[in-house]
Amino acid sequence: MLKEIFDNVPITKTFTVQEIREILNRDFVDLINTNTSVDLTKNSSALTSIEMEQIISAVKIAYQKIFESDLIAQNAKNIISNSLFCRLLELLINSTTPELFFIKIQQAFTPAQIAFAVLFFANTPRKSKLVLNFFYEHRHIFPKKQNKIHTIALEYFQMQAGGISRFISKIIPIYMQLGYRVILFTEEYNPDLEYSLPAPSELYKRVVLKSRGKIFEQLTEFEKYVKDYEIDLFISHKHWDELIPELHILFFKLCGVKIAFQIHGCITKHAFIFPNAPIVFKNVDFLATLSRTCQKYWENFGVRSYYIPNPFSLDQKEIFNGRNPKKKTNTIIFVGVIVEWKNPYAVLPIIKEVRKEIPDVKLKILGEIYDTKIFRQMKNFIVENRLEDNVEFLGNQKNMGQFYENADVMLSTSTAEGWGLAIAESKFYELPLVLYELPDTELLRDGKGYIAVPQGDFKAAARTIIKILTNTEFRCKLSAEARESIQPFIDYDIAGAWQKIFDDLDNDVAVPPHSVENEKIQTFLVEEIWQEKIKIQALAAQIEQLKK
Repeated sequence: MLKEIFDNVPITKTFTVQEIREILNRDFVDLINTNTSVDLTKNSSALTSIEMEQIISAVKIAYQKIFESDLIAQNAKNIISNSLFCRLLELLINSTTPELFFIKIQQAFTPAQIAFAVLFFANTPRKSKLVLNFFYEHRHIFPKKQNKIHTIALEYFQMQAGGISRFISKIIPIYMQLGYRVILFTEEYNPDLEYSLPAPSELYKRVVLKSRGKIFEQLTEFEKYVKDYEIDLFISHKHWDELIPELHILFFKLCGVKIAFQIHGCITKHAFIFPNAPIVFKNVDFLATLSRTCQKYWENFGVRSYYIPNPFSLDQKEIFNGRNPKKKTNTIIFVGVIVEWKNPYAVLPIIKEVRKEIPDVKLKILGEIYDTKIFRQMKNFIVENRLEDNVEFLGNQKNMGQFYENADVMLSTSTAEGWGLAIAESKFYELPLVLYELPDTELLRDGKGYIAVPQGDFKAAARTIIKILTNTEFRCKLSAEARESIQPFIDYDIAGAWQKIFDDLDNDVAVPPHSVENEKIQTFLVEEIWQEKIKIQALAAQIEQLKK
C-alpha cells in the first residue's frame, strides 16, 4: 500500500481497519529498509539517534503523501496514516531510549497528529494502560511554559441547559475577578436559551468550535487557539467520555499547556462508565471535585485533587426574601434534564400514589428534553394513568427562582449526583426535599432539610410527600433545616479555594503521597470493573442483535 502511495497509484479497493494494519505491518519494514540506512529485520530496539531521525523522517513523508493524495478516499486517510504512525509508537515502546525517541517524534509531528495517532494505537485496555503509564513515567519530557497562569480555557458542549452549564456561567466571573483571562469553548451556540455570560472583553472571549464530532480537525483547531490566545491552563468539563480525557491530556501536554478536569459526577457512576480514569487522571495537573469523598478517592490514586463546592450566584441572594412554609399550593417540582441518570420517569409512579390522597397535587417538570425515548414513555404513562391535570412539562427555564419559591416540595429521583445544583438551589429557597438516597453527595452530608428513601421505593417517597403536604409542622421543620444546611456552602470562599489551586500550579507544589498498598487494591478493582463492563457491553450487543 505504501509503495502505491509513493508511486501515485490509485487505491481503489476498500480495506477494513484490520486489513490496513496487516498490510502496513508488512509495508512498513519495506518503507524503512528502502528509504533509510536502517534494517528493521535485524534490530528494532537499539536504534541510534540518527536512525530514529531517518525512520521518523520516512514516516513523516509517507504521512504527508497520504493526506496530499487525491487517490485515497477521505475517510480512509485517517485510518491509513494512523496505522502507519502506530508502527512508530510500537518502535518507541520497545526502544531502549524511549524518551529520546518521543522527543524526536514531537519535533517532527504536531500535537494533533501525535495525540490522534496515540488514541488510535491505544485501542485495547492493555495498550491504553501501557501508553498512559509510559506518559506518566516520562511526564518530564513534555514541553512546559515557564510563565505563571494568565489565561484559562474552559470547554463544554453547550451553555443552554443543565447543571454543568449553569456552573460554568457562575465560575467564569469568579476567575475574572481573580484577574485571569477566560476563553470559553463550546460546540453549540444558542444565545436565546443560554445562561447569562459576560460581555466580550480583554478578560473574556467565547469561541464556538467549527469541527464538531471530528476529532482530528478539532485538535487542529485547538492547536491554533492555544497559540492565538496564549492559553496556560485548559479545564475540561467533559470528564465522563471514555476518549476525551485521555486524548485531551496528551494533546494539551504536547502543547505545553496545563490540563485539568472538573469532575461533576459521583464516584460510583464514574467508576463504571470510565474505569480507566484512575490511570488516565494521574497525568492531569489537577482534578476539581464536588465532594470530599470524591477528592479522597482520586487522591488515593496519586492524583492531585481538590474539593470545591459549586458557587451560588449573587442574584439569588438578592432576590429571595424567605419562605412562608405555612402556605401551600400542593405543588411539587422536579428539576433536571430528561436523561437516564436523572431517572425522571420514576417521578410519575410517585405522583400517581400522592394523587390518591391529594387529588389536586401538581408536578412541574423543569428541564430540557435530551432523551426523547424517555420523554415518550413518560407521556404514555401520564395518558394511561390520567395524570394530564397533575403533571406539566415546562422545559428549560432561565429564571428558576420563581418555581422554587412557589413550590411546596422538591422531588429528585436521580440514581447519582456529583453535586446536585438543583438540590443546592432547593435548599437555598428553603424548599423541603424528597429524594432517592445519594450517599456520596456533599450537600446531603448533614441530613438536614430533606427525607431520603431507598432507590426505587416510590411508595415510601409518596408517603413522605403526603406527610410534608399535610403536616404543617413537619413542613416548617424541613424548610428551616434546609436554610441552615445550605448556609456553610453560601459562606464558602470559592474564589479563595480556586486561587489556592492556581497558586499550587504556579509554585509546582508536590502531589501528596499515597499508599502503594491502597493503589494495588484499587488498581485490582479498576481492572475488575473494566472486565465486568466489557461483559455487560457484549451482552447488551447480543440483546440488540436478538431484537433485530
